[in-house]
Amino acid sequence: MRKADAICVFTLHRVTDARLRVHDLSWPSFRRFLRDVERAPGAVIPGFEPHSTGPSIVLTFDDATAGHKAAAAALRAAGLSGVFFVPTSRIGAVGHLTAGEIEELAGSGHAIGSHADRHVPLATLTAGELDREVERSSVQLSDLLGVAPRYFAPPGGVANPRLPSALEKHGFVASRSMRWGIHRPDRDPWDIPCIPVTEVTLARGWVHSAMTDWELPHAMRAAWLLKRGLPRPVAGAVRRAIHGAAR
Repeated sequence: MRKADAICVFTLHRVTDARLRVHDLSWPSFRRFLRDVERAPGAVIPGFEPHSTGPSIVLTFDDATAGHKAAAAALRAAGLSGVFFVPTSRIGAVGHLTAGEIEELAGSGHAIGSHADRHVPLATLTAGELDREVERSSVQLSDLLGVAPRYFAPPGGVANPRLPSALEKHGFVASRSMRWGIHRPDRDPWDIPCIPVTEVTLARGWVHSAMTDWELPHAMRAAWLLKRGLPRPVAGAVRRAIHGAAR
């Protein structure tokens, strides 16, 4: 595996001490993760476009939940920046960031990406519905921030065969999936893999191993291949088994 151009894209969801979902991360775990990122040999870059020589790290946050304001501040205090994917229909909703808070994130150097508009699975949408999801989110973020978003992440990582053309039409340049893996700049920009940061992926050492060895740990690769080959309901049960650490 080539390490010189490896990009570890880490994905986080809610950061909270009231953990309710398998991908929720506690604040102590988040702070330990940031310390590991600071010590990692790779540079943290604020997006998926061409980067400087050497392995790199991209920190991404999904859903624009309320705790991301403090998470973003912790990143900036450490001299780091992230990509925050916003489902635009949820801006200002209970438990989510307000428009002003999203403006503050962008103003402090973080990238704001689209997580679609209504945060619904995109796979079953018609071409017209998909285009409207992408367009509405792009227009709302453009109006809010004065600049069009460049990065996209489909809700739940569930894409649509028509998604790349819809994204390109509306000015996006890259889309991050929920497929587990290490990204490289010569790979498909519309299917960027990632490494989820959860209590279990941290406890198993998968996150630390990825940013140390710049490749997906063998056990994590096996778990992904198993999950990918199963019917969706069964795959969901496997996901809960993998990520469902005791709280």
